[in-house]
Amino acid sequence: MVSAARTATETRTTTRTEARRAPDIVAGVADADKLTDEIAATSVDPRLWTGAFATNVWGGRFAIDGVLGEGAQGTTFQGTDLKTGGRVAVKVFDVGRAKDWKALQLFDREADTLKSVDHPGIPKLLDVIVDQETGARALVRTLVPGESLAAEVKSRGPLSEAALWSVIVDVTDVLGALHGRSSPIVHRDLKPANLIRRPDGKVCLVDFGGVGRMRESAGSTVVGTFGYMAPEQLYGAQTPATDMYAFGATLLTLATAKEPEELPRQGLSIDVEAAAAKLSPQLRALLTKLTAPDPSGRPADAKALLAELHAIADAKDRPAAEPSWPEPMVDSPFAARGTDGDFLVGIVGVVFGVLGVVGAIIVGQLLIPLVLTIIAATADGAQKERILAARARVVEAAKVAQRSFERSAQHGARKLESASERERDRAEHRRRRKRELKRHWKDEERRLKQLAKDAKRSARRDGRFWV
Repeated sequence: MVSAARTATETRTTTRTEARRAPDIVAGVADADKLTDEIAATSVDPRLWTGAFATNVWGGRFAIDGVLGEGAQGTTFQGTDLKTGGRVAVKVFDVGRAKDWKALQLFDREADTLKSVDHPGIPKLLDVIVDQETGARALVRTLVPGESLAAEVKSRGPLSEAALWSVIVDVTDVLGALHGRSSPIVHRDLKPANLIRRPDGKVCLVDFGGVGRMRESAGSTVVGTFGYMAPEQLYGAQTPATDMYAFGATLLTLATAKEPEELPRQGLSIDVEAAAAKLSPQLRALLTKLTAPDPSGRPADAKALLAELHAIADAKDRPAAEPSWPEPMVDSPFAARGTDGDFLVGIVGVVFGVLGVVGAIIVGQLLIPLVLTIIAATADGAQKERILAARARVVEAAKVAQRSFERSAQHGARKLESASERERDRAEHRRRRKRELKRHWKDEERRLKQLAKDAKRSARRDGRFWV
């Protein structure tokens, strides 16, 4: 009888658990029925709404008040951190419904990445909640406020070129925090839907459920979104250059409001010239590099992309009259002059001009006339007249040659002056660039020091489990 009663009780409990549509709504929600309906409509197994997830306050700290969306790695909810008042995003992962162990590996890898990477453009990991009975777990991170670039383009159309350059700068900085590690991290799912523009205009990268470590050889796991995936992802390889391809495809979507598979192609390559003809030549050239089918044709990582951006910025900063002069490798006065034709022409013109003038005066107007005068003194009438006439012609020819050499010397001097002015411009440009770089690195050093201080204070305040 006792055994039968226990069985009946267990059956009733199980039935109640399976019948639950959502956790009990106990805090932080004005319309409990609406939230219950939203949660019930997700693909989360109702049997998970027990233990740590029995109410909408998970982990005793995070009050869930809405559903953000569903993806391959789980369902993401939004809520409030009752400890700090900050907004959070919570991804629930049902271990029991995972197809294989790799799904759990991806979940753990996302948590490890958010825990180890500290960047203002990447969400911060706050907690990982685990229910020991069901095996369900939830990853809690800060919620990035704002709208995805996918939604922005859908509602307002393609981004302007100025807005595209801003996105390039922000995302390159974020990717640098992933690619610049001793063991580079590859996002593998960069696309407009995973880029969020905050209210202050900065763009952040979210959804790290597909991150992976750099692997140049083939693998058994393929992660990504069709159209934004680099060709090498189809056989499981991934390097930072893989993110470069996805970034290029993302920028083309933002520039055209068309998905990558809708864009014109030349063989395996996206035809950037035809797809985005209104963009500047510099931006089209950059997008062509980013979307090269062969990884070796793309920037290797975020650092290489940043170097490309610096080169483009340097070209734009140069004077309009001198758009293509090269930067010297050293600060020698001959470094730029060695490739400057005007400097060589100026030197030759001045040297030969001066020598010509001196020669015309000494030889044509002094020595030869003196010799002819001596000869004429020993000659008789008609012959003497011919010699004197020849002397006059020599003197006149020497004066003409003198004027010609003077013009040559003046032309050479002008060339030298022009070359010197350009060299001064180059030197000033180099000095300005050095000052700018010095200021940039000082600002970056101060920013990193402040981030380190903030991280330490936040860690001590929140008592986060990985500290």
